[in-house]
Amino acid sequence: MARRAGLRPAGLVLVTLMIGGVLVGTTATAASAGPGVSTRTPFSFSGTNPCTGDAFAGSGQLHFLVSDNLSTSGMIQFHIEAGLSGLQAVTTFPVAGKRYVVIDQENQTTTFDSDGAPAHETVEHTLQFVRSGEDGSLLMDDDFYEHFLAHITANANGTVTVQDFTLNATCK
Repeated sequence: MARRAGLRPAGLVLVTLMIGGVLVGTTATAASAGPGVSTRTPFSFSGTNPCTGDAFAGSGQLHFLVSDNLSTSGMIQFHIEAGLSGLQAVTTFPVAGKRYVVIDQENQTTTFDSDGAPAHETVEHTLQFVRSGEDGSLLMDDDFYEHFLAHITANANGTVTVQDFTLNATCK
């Protein structure tokens, strides 16, 4: 059964990626094309497992790779990749201390010219919040799975030509 309520963990991850991408993109210099810059930043998140109602808090690493190059038309083109790793979480309410192993696959790619268009962005993630130490005999469907895919393309005039969004969230 698909559920949409309580998607705060993934929503926070997505917002973190998007804000981080904008911040990194705006700090890259447009004076000359150059090699990629890679950064890692620890971050924390919190949310509610919609399958159990458990509130949890967690942490992980946010990775960015930013590069630019000079196009044949003389525009600086920026390329931003973002991803997550090492996600883990622990419940805080109603029963504290239950651990979640968070298996994730992340991919965000953003490409744009220095004047903002043309541009495209694709964000895809698959998150699995698997409650550790549970065998399913006491509490069925306590693990939360989510797949999110979004893509947008704008042409050289800034007109959006492609916009797509899918979300599938289930309890298993």
